[in-house]
Amino acid sequence: MTAVDSIKERITAAEVIGRRVTLAKSGRYLRGLCPFHSEKTPSFFVFPDTNTFKCFGCGEGGDVFSFVMKTEGMEFPEALRQLADEAGVELPARRESGSSETKEIVQANVAAANYFREVLLDHPVGNKARDYTERRGLSDTVMEKFQVGYAPAGWDNCTAHLLQVGISPDTLLKAGLSKQGDYALYDSFRDRLIFPIWNGRGEIVGFGGRTLGDDPAKYLNTARTAAFDKSAVLYGLNHARAAIRSRKTAVVVEGYMDAVTAHQFGFNNVVAAMGTSVTPAQLGLLRSSTERLIMCLDADAAGAAATRRGLEMISADGANEQTQAIEGLVQHQSRFQTEVLVATLPAGTDPDDIIRRDRSDWERALSDATPLAEHLFRSATDELDLSTLKGRSQALETLAPIIRRIDDPAVQSLYVNRLSRLLRIPEEDIRSRLRRRTRRSARRQQSPTQPATPELDEYLLARGLSNPRYLGQILTELHDEDFRSSENRLLAQFLSTLESAAPAVGVDDEREALEPALLERLESAEKLRHRLPPLDGEALYSEMRSVALRLRRDRLRAENKRIQFLLSEGSSDAEAMELGKWQSRILLDMRKIEIDLRQLSAGRWAN
Repeated sequence: MTAVDSIKERITAAEVIGRRVTLAKSGRYLRGLCPFHSEKTPSFFVFPDTNTFKCFGCGEGGDVFSFVMKTEGMEFPEALRQLADEAGVELPARRESGSSETKEIVQANVAAANYFREVLLDHPVGNKARDYTERRGLSDTVMEKFQVGYAPAGWDNCTAHLLQVGISPDTLLKAGLSKQGDYALYDSFRDRLIFPIWNGRGEIVGFGGRTLGDDPAKYLNTARTAAFDKSAVLYGLNHARAAIRSRKTAVVVEGYMDAVTAHQFGFNNVVAAMGTSVTPAQLGLLRSSTERLIMCLDADAAGAAATRRGLEMISADGANEQTQAIEGLVQHQSRFQTEVLVATLPAGTDPDDIIRRDRSDWERALSDATPLAEHLFRSATDELDLSTLKGRSQALETLAPIIRRIDDPAVQSLYVNRLSRLLRIPEEDIRSRLRRRTRRSARRQQSPTQPATPELDEYLLARGLSNPRYLGQILTELHDEDFRSSENRLLAQFLSTLESAAPAVGVDDEREALEPALLERLESAEKLRHRLPPLDGEALYSEMRSVALRLRRDRLRAENKRIQFLLSEGSSDAEAMELGKWQSRILLDMRKIEIDLRQLSAGRWAN
């Protein structure tokens, strides 16, 4: 039995929720006012038989871990420790196997950060960097907060210092702090303002350096190490997470200075992507903390391209990369259950410029941010001559896949209408184009193999290990409650952020970041995966989607039975009306799922 199972056995949802919500008996269930939205008539229920909760007013639901995470604003590890304390369960220690190299790198990075900081503050060679920070208007407070330092211009100053304090040459190379020359080690960072980079656990995993000399590389990051991968870290997130949760909005900028300046002026919900590419793994770090994500990259020509590129999600192997990348952009919003917006800055400026010049301009840029699909629509046609047949054809080729990926029929229809007017093409021609693409995909579809496992969410995890990208796409159709437990849901979300289609590498790289409770689930899923017959491509996607639909259908069926029971026990007119509305939504969703499953079984579904 795992620690999570022990917690659920010793402490019930009724106990935990009852300490935060006044609950009254309602037949076999407990009822109270929902803590997630304002209401006068109780629509919030706790179900002792399954140790879960559900609000039939706002739709929030889940298990005891979900409740604590949502009400306390906690991540899973924090909720796990709190509930373990309440239940008197001793948690297993985090596994150390395979992490010794990472620990050595982090220790070396801490020593290096202290050295860089000391040079900036106390050494004469730091005068150049101090002058620069004064010219840029960086306050002592913000530089202390972000531990800004300076790597002097000499050949091996940092290397010599770190060797002197006991860091081995091998560790310096593994950490990316030093490089091997013909005769000796030399510093990776020289004559640069240094920005330490923390991971989500508060460990210094790498550095970014801004040149103060004539190096053509304006910024330099630590090379990929066992501890650091810039595509999976957001600069400043350790300082920004509380503000992001409070405001339910995260702002992503491009560079270190942009983020540091934003924090200096009180915009504490800003993080930096450390370049022009924002990855699904980085967005996954924000998933549980925010409802809105505003992309705000530089406004020059390169920055405009960076905004598009920064939102891209790499597509399946063998596909046309440009078309598929744009096609995948719209998925970010639903995949991460976050509203994605794009803020446009005046030409020739960046966030650092705007904030220092007039903070109201920055606030206005954020408030005027446009929805992702709207931004893509505009940017895809800006550089085309729509008066020519070629230009209109290129616009249609670029935008049709985007429109096809919009799930909401009303929104899709709006964009079809707009594209029709913009390109002077009949709406039916555009819809016909969308249908043809769907049929071509459908012909490639193979019939899914029905899984033999009794737990559908565990089966989905096992198949998701074969292609995390497919899992990320499929998660857009599932709700938190569809999973049997918070652990399975969180593991699915973790896997979906891995970019590699060969997941063994990505999983191994990130394995030590998992809590033991999630690592146990991962190992169970890996064992199941090895027992399953191999699938890939369309067949794998079809099977995974079929399982996800059935998983959601089963949860809706159980929810419908609960509503029927509540109605049979007698309710006030207001309560019956509220439950009836929810039941209608459930039945409608179930009908849609049945249609999708029939189409999928017949091999007619297009992914």
